[in-house]
Amino acid sequence: MGTDEMESVVGEDFTDARLGGQHWQRRAFEDCDFTEADLRGLVTVGCTFTRCDFTRADIGESRHTTTAFRSCVFYRARWPGPRWRTAACSARRSSSAGCAR
Repeated sequence: MGTDEMESVVGEDFTDARLGGQHWQRRAFEDCDFTEADLRGLVTVGCTFTRCDFTRADIGESRHTTTAFRSCVFYRARWPGPRWRTAACSARRSSSAGCAR
């Protein structure tokens, strides 16, 4: 994989995974399930999440730089204190309900 290419992750099941404190760069997640995943302290740079499910995931204290969430679900997600850097971060067509902040 060249330095300009993104690592693609499609259809993976990260349900209940403990991924907090990791640093992800230039990764593209599509149709992945992060239901009830522990993502506290996760750092993303230049990542995209398309049609991913973050239902009841803990996204607290995470940091996102030039990262996009497209058509994702954040139902009852816990995300107190995530940090979004740069105007390139977005949550297009994503939905959230009952989230704890």
